[in-house]
Amino acid sequence: MPTLGTFQRLFERILPLYMYTMCLLIGMYALVPWKSLGEVPKSLLDKCRRSWWTNLLFINNFVLIDQHCMGWTWYLANDFQFHITTPFFILLLHRNRMLMFALAGFLLMTCVIVTAFVSWFFKLPVGLHFDARLLSYEVYNTQYYVKPYCRYGPFLIGIMLGILLHHRKGPLLTKTSALTGWLCCLTTMAAVVALGYALDDSVESYSVAPVLYQALHRIAWAAAIGWIILVCEERHAGFVGTFLSSKLWIPLANISYACFLIHPAVIDMYSGLQETLLHYTDINMLGASRVQSSIPVQSVRNFYVLPFYLFIGHTVLAHIIGFALCICIENPLQALRKYFR
Repeated sequence: MPTLGTFQRLFERILPLYMYTMCLLIGMYALVPWKSLGEVPKSLLDKCRRSWWTNLLFINNFVLIDQHCMGWTWYLANDFQFHITTPFFILLLHRNRMLMFALAGFLLMTCVIVTAFVSWFFKLPVGLHFDARLLSYEVYNTQYYVKPYCRYGPFLIGIMLGILLHHRKGPLLTKTSALTGWLCCLTTMAAVVALGYALDDSVESYSVAPVLYQALHRIAWAAAIGWIILVCEERHAGFVGTFLSSKLWIPLANISYACFLIHPAVIDMYSGLQETLLHYTDINMLGASRVQSSIPVQSVRNFYVLPFYLFIGHTVLAHIIGFALCICIENPLQALRKYFR
């Protein structure tokens, strides 16, 4: 049964490392001598004491959202809730294929309508930023950003694409259709990025444009990514397909889950162990780094390298720790699972 397989994968692949990382972070946050941001880890510890169980049940995107533990794991709850619905599509695929497509279309439209309604009702900004409107940050997170009904569209597109690729009996694209699709794909992706900066979503001039963007931009981006996958499978992607199918990505893919679980803790550790407070503005990382490092003003190249250097440091360290978690925790657990089977 697909449903049993979903729960089996949950307990065998997702949950063990998730539980270990949660215990590791709680212990680390409790023992590390925090400096300038001492109240932040204390707050995180208090939240984890109250809401840890919502993480393990994968309901932390609905329950105790304002008291979340490992707040970045809200998407694990979304992903699990999405996968629970997959068996229904598989069942309908073998019973009534047209009904399956009709259901997928209905759910996609429902996702668009609900997202648009939530955006219009709360006058949500296009991006998660701080502004003068009351409760915009809290509402954006709790009512829109982490909710599965606002993110189900891309998952539906992925499910339909997977079914299409699995049941295709021959080539689906010609060179002309592939070229046309590439133009549409790149135009769509450029529009999604550009409109995110261009749309005016202030309270005084809030209009239907940001509402439509909120409702459609993730679906449009997922459709563009789906097209890239399709043309790669159809051998119409050229060097893009060669690059994306390179075996060099396999090691990174194997540790990506562990890196996802640990990377915010790496950033928290760096920030919390600073002797002075960090001020995050558009140019503060450049200016503050230049002053504290005594870099001359004329050293423009080094002046702009510093923030990128900090990003690279966090990224590399997160991957090193993720690799260690895979070697020491995840791989042994998977070996035990195979042994007992």
